[in-house]
Amino acid sequence: MFTQETSLVIPTKNRPHYLKKTLDQLRFHKIFFQEIIVVDSSDDEQKKKVIELIKIYDFKLFNSSPSTSIQRNIGIKKANIDNKFIMFL
Repeated sequence: MFTQETSLVIPTKNRPHYLKKTLDQLRFHKIFFQEIIVVDSSDDEQKKKVIELIKIYDFKLFNSSPSTSIQRNIGIKKANIDNKFIMFL
């Protein structure tokens, strides 16, 4: 399956509930990526909730200034270079 060779990049800001919902759906449908990278630009209070999700789900978390294009670029730079694909949500 192509997801075994794919890095999934999820830029987010102040939406830990939707991030959890997305990760739940991936798990429910048994869609496993080689790595999941979350690039977060949330406020401090929301950032704490995103950090709590790391305990439940296996993903890499990076902080960023709020800009979808900057967040995507960070995700590209942090992705495993051995992966064939990068997918964005």
